[in-house]
Amino acid sequence: MSHVLSDKAEVSSMESYFFDDVLNFSDASYLLKTMNSDSQKRIISSVFRGGSLVYSRHENYNGHLNENELFDKVRGYHENSKNHITALFDFSKKYRSSKDLGKRTLLVRAFMKNKMYKEAINEIAAIMQIDPKLSVLYLYLGEVRMQLSDYREAANCFIKAMEQDQDFADYHFHLGKSYLELKECRQAINEFIKAIKLNSYYGDAYYFLGLAYLVNAVVKENFDLAKEASSYAQKCFSKAVQLNPNFMNEDFERGAKALAAGDIAAAHKLFTSGLEQLTKDSQHDFIIEFYMQYLSSEGGLEMSEIQAYIDKLQGLLRKYAGYADLNHELGIAYLILGNCINSMAQKSFRAALAINPAYAEAQRMLELLGSNRNLV
Repeated sequence: MSHVLSDKAEVSSMESYFFDDVLNFSDASYLLKTMNSDSQKRIISSVFRGGSLVYSRHENYNGHLNENELFDKVRGYHENSKNHITALFDFSKKYRSSKDLGKRTLLVRAFMKNKMYKEAINEIAAIMQIDPKLSVLYLYLGEVRMQLSDYREAANCFIKAMEQDQDFADYHFHLGKSYLELKECRQAINEFIKAIKLNSYYGDAYYFLGLAYLVNAVVKENFDLAKEASSYAQKCFSKAVQLNPNFMNEDFERGAKALAAGDIAAAHKLFTSGLEQLTKDSQHDFIIEFYMQYLSSEGGLEMSEIQAYIDKLQGLLRKYAGYADLNHELGIAYLILGNCINSMAQKSFRAALAINPAYAEAQRMLELLGSNRNLV
């Protein structure tokens, strides 16, 4: 149950409000705490397990709120955070024993997005008992190990994924990233090149290939490659930004200037910083949250909820027009909207038949709609 405390910091400042909830899931208890920092004009919501921080989210607010407005805003943010994690736990309870591996791998992704790596690892292990050859599980396990800075084990996971599917560019790309963290630049470069051969439009692979050349020039693992680092890296970054203009930001431009001036270390730092900023800006966790809500409700979402989701995707596409994944997600969203409209149409035809059972055209339309299988 939520409770709230307030603490007046000083006469000129606003109140600070605190909410917390204890949520039980599986064999663990999670503490959700939400508060506002008036000095930062920020509401912060954090999840803890066993005294350790799992993840935090925040939202900024302006300084023109009165105390009642601020209280409502902090409470609303807490309730939103509570609903988010409760939906995740409910989805897990519903599908964690299911043989529907698609839904269970979605659960793995949701745990990963929420930095619940222990839960993700446990779910991956459970799914592997059903299908040990599902290569994407090794990809997800490798990504978790990367987040836990266990780069050698991450590399082993990506290698196992490739044992199931050698021709998947993403597996080579992620293996290259793990080798790059291990400063094994020659192998990282080889994997990024393999990823590009499999997908010539792989902008991220070009970007990381450029980073790998720069790292090699700094650590000098391979002397021959280090001699041509600037030339190789410039070509890679140029290609990356052609394929994905979103790579272009202030740090990218400063990195390009440092590279042209021969300052390899500064260039590497700036290109890395630019990439981190892009990754931060392009997070869209709401996609997985929407899928969980849709599947948990067995397709019972309102059209307004689906349309709001479509609007978010369209907003992202205006900013990240070159992302194939976002276009794919938008396509699925339209299919979900179509399913919703289909269900509403069937409901109307059934209502017509309830009034007039001999209504042949309504019966024909109902049968026609029923023959169209849902695709999501």
